[in-house]
Amino acid sequence: MPLYSIKLFSIVSMVEKVPKKGSVLIRSAGSSGVLIGRAAGLVTIKLNSCWQVFVKESSMASIGSVSNGNLKYLSLGSAGKARGQGFRPTVRGVAKNPCDHPHGGGNGKKSKKPCPVNRYGIPSVGKATKNRKIDIKKRRLFKKI
Repeated sequence: MPLYSIKLFSIVSMVEKVPKKGSVLIRSAGSSGVLIGRAAGLVTIKLNSCWQVFVKESSMASIGSVSNGNLKYLSLGSAGKARGQGFRPTVRGVAKNPCDHPHGGGNGKKSKKPCPVNRYGIPSVGKATKNRKIDIKKRRLFKKI
């Protein structure tokens, strides 16, 4: 149903960013958002990641959360099932040669360098993965109290 006819503080999912273009937001298993405000033809939705997204009132959404919330607890059980779903095997950087990975080389089991990096030398742990300056007019971080 359109967002202008949904009550405030109700749980929504499958939200369109642009009207009549199909749902883009809140589609993964077990996710939901809360409709927290309306102003000047825009609706404010708080996502699970504590981001606020501003969407037009005329775009559509479903009431309630997405089903299959226990999907994150599913264990594949074997490498064959993972391959059947399209996941390829991964090799640890420590097990590679120094020419292939920054963690590689050494005799025996060697501890990794102080900052874990990917194969190109870019830090992979502890660094923000989302550029918060992009699309700042469309979304903003919801302050936790």
